[in-house]
Amino acid sequence: MQELAKYYFTSKLDGVAETIERYSAVNELIDLWLIEKGAANTSSEKGTFSSKRQGASGHFTQTITKNDIGHLREFLLIDIVKGKHAFATTLKVGVIDCEVVIYCALSVKRLSEVIAPLNVYPRCPKIIRDIVEAFGDWKLGGDTVPHATLIDASGEIGGYDLSVSLLDRERKFPILVVSDDPDNRPWTNLADKLANDLVGVAHVASVDEDGSWALTDELGKSHSCYLGAVRLYWPLTTDDLHTSVWTAGRLIKEYGEDASGLNKFLAMIREVVLETSSLSLSHPKTLREISNQELRQRLSAANAEEQEKELNTIIDENSDLYDQLSEANAEIARLKSKILSLYSQLNEGDQGGSADDAEVEAVHKPAEDGELRFYKKIRKNGGSDKLVVTGECNHKSWRPTPKAIQAQKGIQKLEGRDDWRSFQHCNGCTNGGRWRVQW
Repeated sequence: MQELAKYYFTSKLDGVAETIERYSAVNELIDLWLIEKGAANTSSEKGTFSSKRQGASGHFTQTITKNDIGHLREFLLIDIVKGKHAFATTLKVGVIDCEVVIYCALSVKRLSEVIAPLNVYPRCPKIIRDIVEAFGDWKLGGDTVPHATLIDASGEIGGYDLSVSLLDRERKFPILVVSDDPDNRPWTNLADKLANDLVGVAHVASVDEDGSWALTDELGKSHSCYLGAVRLYWPLTTDDLHTSVWTAGRLIKEYGEDASGLNKFLAMIREVVLETSSLSLSHPKTLREISNQELRQRLSAANAEEQEKELNTIIDENSDLYDQLSEANAEIARLKSKILSLYSQLNEGDQGGSADDAEVEAVHKPAEDGELRFYKKIRKNGGSDKLVVTGECNHKSWRPTPKAIQAQKGIQKLEGRDDWRSFQHCNGCTNGGRWRVQW
């Protein structure tokens, strides 16, 4: 089976009564989910459900374990597309020491003997989204589990607060930052779509112009996000930030500006983040202990003392091997994120992986006589503005701006000349402004 994604989070509650109440509430959500999928009996050990995949049949099994260590309810749901592939969802909810534990894994197996990629695009299971959104206290290693709600990093304070989160060494989840620049973004609802798709595995933040400037001040140009770009910030596993960036120009070029392009980009981001989660997260030890205890009790009743001791040793060794495998997968995930970051830097044409300004600076050619150029302000830079060459906007509200001293200084610094024939500002563009210059 090829693992596609994993979800893991816990909630530590006050007392046994509150813990059992949460455990029951989660199980009610699971039962409702199964009923919505068409399961006839949610308490049955085996059953069928209606698969959303065309030509697929759905089957599920469940196991309930209760012993002196804790409670565990396990599900395995399988969608089988005959002659193509089997898609499996493993879902476990457990209780141990006043803590409720949620674990979910998605995997797929090809049923035909063909060496070819599997065209399977994983999504967050509805039950995971329901559980996360129903309660606000789920954690992974002390870090709050991502909800579908966007992080609003608008303004200087919002951008600064976001930079603090990005540099937090205790951060467990990736953060996707979307530059909400109305003049450059290819899709208006990208940030909301990403947040909905990445519940449980990644936070999504939206920054405006002032928020972007604050990120630049705190993180440096090479790790900022502006002009409609999208940047993925992995958790800090070393002293350096590892990020991947998609500038607005790159998004438009590779995906287009229609709904189809948006869906392709969303699928790519899901694949990157969810695949990393499958390598980074392991099956919780606490839930394994509940299962192991159940196995020990069965063995104890069926075997002599020496045999039981030997079998217990095998169980412990298997647990150790599983831990070693989990550590290896975590290292693979770390290396994959580093490779993705380096690939992104290479694709952007600079060593810092900054947004559109670095991409433009790397290939900037001075303006020629008679040329009409458009410029976009991206931040302040001392007594002048920092501008980059950009495309024409859709507005028709150009006005002469003889007193735009800072912008004129910025263009003079960029082009090395100030002998323009006309200098106009667009009154319709926001977030830094746009200028039209006739040389």
